[in-house]
Amino acid sequence: MNVLLIGGSGFIGSHLKDRLVAGGHRVRSLDRVPERFRSDPPQVEHLYGEVGNEALLDAALAGIDVVLHLAWCTVPKSAEDDPTFDIQSNLILTTEILKGVVRHRVPHIVFFSSGGTVYGPAAREAIPETHPTQPICSYGVTKLAAEKYVAVFARRHGFRATILRCANPYGERQDPRGAQGAITVFLHRAACGDPIRIWGDGDVVRDYIHVDDLAEAVAASITATPASLRILNVGSGQGATLNLVVSQVRAACGRDIETIHEPGRAVDVPWSVLDIRAAARELGWSPRVELLEGVSRTWAWICREDLRPTASR
Repeated sequence: MNVLLIGGSGFIGSHLKDRLVAGGHRVRSLDRVPERFRSDPPQVEHLYGEVGNEALLDAALAGIDVVLHLAWCTVPKSAEDDPTFDIQSNLILTTEILKGVVRHRVPHIVFFSSGGTVYGPAAREAIPETHPTQPICSYGVTKLAAEKYVAVFARRHGFRATILRCANPYGERQDPRGAQGAITVFLHRAACGDPIRIWGDGDVVRDYIHVDDLAEAVAASITATPASLRILNVGSGQGATLNLVVSQVRAACGRDIETIHEPGRAVDVPWSVLDIRAAARELGWSPRVELLEGVSRTWAWICREDLRPTASR
């Protein structure tokens, strides 16, 4: 199958390249820049430039069977700081990609949404795909709006659409100096000997999925029994408090780590764990990487890469 990764140089995209190539797919990647933490794999065709450039997008879409749309220019904090930029850079970009899918008659698109933000506040039980979508942050609002556009274009133009509402991914090659990814950020601070900063009392519960498990789910989604519109949660199905994450970080590092608690944020829901039974049923998929194993693997990568500020990179 000919697969286009839009946003393929990012954290998730880099792992998807490996998984899809290993699965025998022909992979093309479109992104603004090469990968950050390794050389771009030679088995993948790489195109560089602005995704919104129509000529470049058309070149990327030629002969493609399925598009994986990972490109997103904001994280929850930056979206909250500037919702206008969030809308302009992400929602408009998504509609341009969809117009390109129509022009090239691509039969299938997979859109990466946010299972952690589109649902909003939820009871303390696993959240199914049928749960009301009531996001309380700008990031979730824009992700949900993009979902709706994907569904509208798919119905109107007859291509298949898969929407994956992903939990909090973590793992090797996630930027530990970024603004997203608590596990990787905590591990990096531990490597630097810095304290870990936590919003609130640390009892916020999240669903963390290792990037290898996410890549397996995506690979399964592009070969699954066809469906005109499929919306699936992809997570571990298990909840972990930030305090538990810190304890797992300490266990992986083998050292004590100071924690500093900052005031909680209004945009953070207190509890978010995804019900992944539909993905198990429809994709024949289930996560395999336990939290401590995933944390330990990420710690080993950070140590191997030597990503501390003193490193000469």
